[in-house]
Formats: sequence, structure tokens, C-alpha cells
Amino acid sequence: MTQDKQFKFHNLLFFFLLSLAVHLTYLAWASSGFYFHKPGPELTLTKGKIYNGYGLAAGHGYCEYYNDAQNHIINLGHKIDSGEIEKVGPDSAKPLPSHTHYPNFRHPPGTSLLAWAFHRTFSGPADNYIRAFNILLNSFAAVLLAKICTILNRKIATLTTLLYIFCLPVLYHTAYMASSTGSLPFFLIASVAAVFKGLQANTLRSFFWFALAGFSLGLSGYFRSDYIVVPIFMLPGLILVKRNVLFAISRTALMAVVIALTLLPWAYRNHELCGRWIFTSAIGPAAFYAGLGTSPNPWNLVTSDQNLHAEARKAGFTHAWSPLASNYFKQRFRQCISEHPSAWLKSIVSKIPYALATPYYWGFNWPERKETYMDFNAENLDRFARFRKHPLDMLMKFADRAVAAILVFVSFTGVILIFIQKPISRGLLLIFLAPHICTIVMHVLIHWESRYTVPSLFCWNLGLAWLIYLISARKRKIAGIT
Repeated sequence: MTQDKQFKFHNLLFFFLLSLAVHLTYLAWASSGFYFHKPGPELTLTKGKIYNGYGLAAGHGYCEYYNDAQNHIINLGHKIDSGEIEKVGPDSAKPLPSHTHYPNFRHPPGTSLLAWAFHRTFSGPADNYIRAFNILLNSFAAVLLAKICTILNRKIATLTTLLYIFCLPVLYHTAYMASSTGSLPFFLIASVAAVFKGLQANTLRSFFWFALAGFSLGLSGYFRSDYIVVPIFMLPGLILVKRNVLFAISRTALMAVVIALTLLPWAYRNHELCGRWIFTSAIGPAAFYAGLGTSPNPWNLVTSDQNLHAEARKAGFTHAWSPLASNYFKQRFRQCISEHPSAWLKSIVSKIPYALATPYYWGFNWPERKETYMDFNAENLDRFARFRKHPLDMLMKFADRAVAAILVFVSFTGVILIFIQKPISRGLLLIFLAPHICTIVMHVLIHWESRYTVPSLFCWNLGLAWLIYLISARKRKIAGIT
């Protein structure tokens, strides 16, 4: 990488400060409720994980709460949010109702651990501390992204970084905390940056940088387990770059080992509670099984947590997320695809358009819109049937998602163009794109929701930046400007 491609400190500082300003502006806009989904007190999945953190602070452990126990933990969270309780601890907490809570094997504990740490350190609600943590990490991620993308040139790196900073779906998940994955982009971008450094370093330093990449991906596994298999998707790129299969396999194995070691405390906790070394979560088989019900199917499955719980209890398990239930759902999934393999393949193919033209939500709230996107899918109808029947009606109702889908497809086209036009950079590009390719493949095979792929959306920003660069260069050439 030549020196003239590198950004100077003041350039990187500009990206960092701009990212902070954009996050805060977005948050102020969203909070105002002016054509945005105004943050409210509803119990979202993220809020539930924060309340789980208060449960940790109260000495309840990391649990799944149901019925009376769920009401207890929600009541505790509301009292902390309102200021009625400043700081909760094992001595001040009321005991949990018995037989309505179980060890949590469903979600890795990253967000809950943050909530526990911030609440115990600063007292009061942890929401804004987690939000500030996400915003800071995401702003550092913009700096790392700028340095990474100089593999093409500084103009491309600048465009990619600006597109990332102003990427509305990322802002929605980071500033608004629509999901608990707001800090994930930093860990993914940091892992790619470390791999790029490792490719340039000598043997000893190379091991350090690849180990650091594994550590970053391991930390991401505490928030969402999708990305711990990213090294496998980096392997083809490593082979292309180094032309050395042994180097590529050894560095991939090193990252995998460090990821496992990073997640070992979580796996050990799970082993102590259920006798199994679970490094991710116990819901993998249930997710595969649920994925069969996302479209019309011969098994008459309808995807919902309630249906999964009902089936698990009917089979004799306490709930669908228990390690024992995961064995049951693994057998059910195998049974279903053995009965109708073509239906499973059809369900996979039906998700591919969503992967290439993802209709991301980014907080826009049109008051005239009476029907939500989730309502549209609630009846388990074919995803495209209603659009084919009422295209203009659907475009008007979900214009924000349609624009997002178009931009994603254009970005994908840009990525393909880079592969065609920059053959010398294909290996590095495969490494850069590995996080997004990984999550797309996983969720096309399992269960597709756009929010799952937001943390790695920065990969597509490079494709859009390339197209903008090509159009700009062509205009300059026509105008006779060098």
C-alpha cells in the first residue's frame, strides 16, 4: 500500500467527529418524532436484554423469564428507568418467583453484561450509557473503515466512509438501539483491519494481528453469534492474496482458536448449567426449523416464538430455547427436509432476492401508513404475491423500504463491478466482504430478517462508493477535467 493512499491524522479525526455529529443528529431527529419512529418505553428485544442485565445485578443470574418472573423483572426495570430504584444489588432485590425462570441459553450475554456493568458503575438506567458506547465504537469503526478502503484509492475510501457514516439502517441500530447489535460493526471492521495488517506484517507480527482479528470476532460473538464463522469465509481471499494455502489455513485456524478461547467463559458457564459446551446459543436447530415456516410450505409450519414454545412444551420440554429442546428441533428439521427436500430448497431460493435487495427499515414513520411491514408478512403469505397484485399500493406504503432495497441492489452491482474491473484486488475484496457474505449465506439457509445483516452492511457501502466514483470519473473525463 503506497504512502500517498494513506489518510493523515486530521482526516481521520474529521471522520470520527463527523460520525459523532451524525449519530447525535439522528438521535435528536428520531427523538423528536418528526416523521421518525419516536423512542418509547415499549419492551423491545434490546430492552429485554438490558432488563436481564438488571437481573444479573440483582443476583438472579442470566435467565429467561416467563409469567410471574417476567412480570417481576419488567417491574424491576421500570422502577430503575423511573428512578424509583437507583441501584439494585443482591441485598436489595426481591426474590424471583420460583419455577418461572430458567438459565438463558438463547442469546449471548453481551448487551446484558454491558447493562450490568454500567448500572453497577454509574447507577440508574443503562440505556444511554450503552447508546454512548455504541456511538463511540461506531465512530472509531468509521476511522478504521477509511484506512481499510485505501486498498483501492483515497477517493473510494472517503466515499465508502461517508456512505457508512450516513447509513440510516446502521444509525437506526446504533443510535436508536433498535437491536442489541449496535457495537457489532466496530468488531467486524476491526477484524478486517487486523487481517489486512497481518497480511503486510512479518511472520511473528502476522500471528499477532490474526490473533487480534480472532479476538475481535470472539467479542462479537457475545452480542450475536453469526460472525464467529467469518474466518471460514475469509479463507478464499487469504489464499488469493498470499498464494499460499498453508499460510491461509494456519491463519484461519489461529483466528478460530482465539475465537473459541474468547468465548470460553460463556461456553464454560453453559457447560456447568447443562453439561454441554455451547459457544454460541442453543437455538440454532430451532432457528433452522423455524426457517421452514417463513413461506407457504407442505409441513403447515407458521414461524413464531409462540408456536415453537407450544411445540416444545407438547414434546415435554420447558421451553423452545432449552438445550434439550434443541436436540428435538434438530430431529424435526432433518425429518422435514427428508420428507420434502425440494420445498426446503424452494424456501432458500425465495430468500435470495431479499439478500440482494434488502428492504432495510431505518426509523422513518409515515403517519398516513396504517399498515406496517410486519403486518404485511403476518399472515404467512407468499412475500411477493401482494406486491404483484398491488405494486403501486405497496410501493407507496413501504417507499422507505423500497428505496433501501434499490440502494442495496445498486451497491451489490457495484461490488460485482469491482471484481470485474480490479482483478488484482479480488483477494483483499473477498476478505473485506467476508462478514456480509457470511451472514447472508447463514440467513438465507436459516431465517431471513433484514436486521440480521445490518452490522456488516459496510461491505455493500464499498460497492456504492465504486459506482459513484466511476460516474464521477466519467463526467470529469467528458468535461475534460483530469
